[in-house]
Parts: sequence; structure tokens; C-alpha cells
Amino acid sequence: MTDGRWGDLPNRIYSAFILCFCGGLGILVGGLIFDFLLLVIVGIMHWELANMLNRLSRQTMWFSMFFSCLFIFLAISLGSELWAILCLAFGSYVQTCFFQERKKTGFVFSFCILVSSFALHEFRDQYGSIFIFWLICTVIITDVAGYFVGRILGGPKLVPSYSPNKTWSGAIAGWLGAGFLSLFFVEIIDVSLSVLLALSLALSISSQFGDICESALKRSCKIKDSSSLLPGHGGLMDRFDGLVPASMLAWLIVPVVVK
Repeated sequence: MTDGRWGDLPNRIYSAFILCFCGGLGILVGGLIFDFLLLVIVGIMHWELANMLNRLSRQTMWFSMFFSCLFIFLAISLGSELWAILCLAFGSYVQTCFFQERKKTGFVFSFCILVSSFALHEFRDQYGSIFIFWLICTVIITDVAGYFVGRILGGPKLVPSYSPNKTWSGAIAGWLGAGFLSLFFVEIIDVSLSVLLALSLALSISSQFGDICESALKRSCKIKDSSSLLPGHGGLMDRFDGLVPASMLAWLIVPVVVK
């Protein structure tokens, strides 16, 4: 298990256990603890983003972290979704001051990270911890099923030019895993099974899209991982790249279909 294609599995398990414990505790407690956890994640992800997009100055990484935390804090405090989005858009524009290259790409990634974190804050307040667990578990099972089935079965590559390790077998396994997971939440989330299955599939696909987009960014920057903070996973951007678009998509769809 420690050689070849499974060599990173032990480290992935250890890191995942710590993330799940800290994240699960924050979600259950909610309130300021959950918001503080969001700020920490947003700050570190911007620290990694600035590191990728500005190789000439290490100080900008810390500025990027500080201002990302500042703007997500302001957005949460405003009490208005419209003003929050405008605040986050401006915050993403400020981030481009810390990027030496690919400023437009950096703006998009920053904006998506900020908006997804705000969406998670809103979900925790409006729908409770169980909904957050379902959303995050949908992303996790998509990634885990894709990881194991993709490496066991192999087969045609999903997007070989950007993410050579992703396969169609892994992608389909992720969709099936997300659909199977929804069966355990159908009695809790106030929607029909067909709606929840469709929503789970959409979130699973969006999480894979986020994974591919981040892989494309790393490839353009000629790096393997966003950082080395999480053994076996890379950085927080590597771990939460699927949750970002899934949260944004859920923020658009869920208010329409969930009471």
C-alpha cells in the first residue's frame, strides 16, 4: 500500500482525519467558531494562490491572506447578500494587486473562493449543520470514489491535458457515489428523492469541474500542488477545489428547490 500508485494513501488518510475532525467540530458548533474556520480556510487558500501567481515576492502572500480574511469578514457582517457580493467582488479586485501574473485568472479564483465561503456561512445559518454535512460529503465521496475507482479500473482519461490522473471511470464512480449518498439524506432535506438525486449529480459534476480548473492553474504555473500544508493532499486549494464550485452552484439552486 505504500508503493506505486497507492504511495500517498496513508498520508491522505491522516490528513483527511484531521480535516474532518476540525471541520466537523466547527460545523456542529456553528456561530463564531464556524465563521472563524471559514476565515482561516479562505486566508490560507489566498496565501497559496498568491504564492502561485507571484513568485517574486513572498510578502504578498501574507497581504493576500490578510485582505481576503478582511473582506469575507466584512461580507458576513453586512447582512445583505447584494452588498456582500459587491464587497467580495471588490475584495477580489484588491487581490489582483498581489498577483504578478495571470491577474484575471487570479481574480476569478479569488472571487469564487470568497463567494463559496460566504455561501457556506449562509447555508449554516439558514439550513443547519446537516445540510452542510450533506454538501461537503457529496464533494468528498465524489473525490474518494474517483480516487479509488480511477486507480483500480483506470481507462480513458477525463481531461488528459490538464489532469492526467483523472479517468472517466473515476468520474462516473463519483456521480454514482453522490447519488447513493443522497439516499441517506432524503428524509432530512425537505425535497423529493428525484430532486435530491439531480442536485447531488449536479454538485458532483461541479466539484469535478473545480478540480480540473485548479489542475489547469497548477499546470500553467508548473507546480504539482498549491502548497505542502497537507501531506498526501498538497494544500487547502487542492483539498477544497471541488467544494468551491459546488457551494456556489448550491447557493444558486438550493433556495429554489429546498423549503
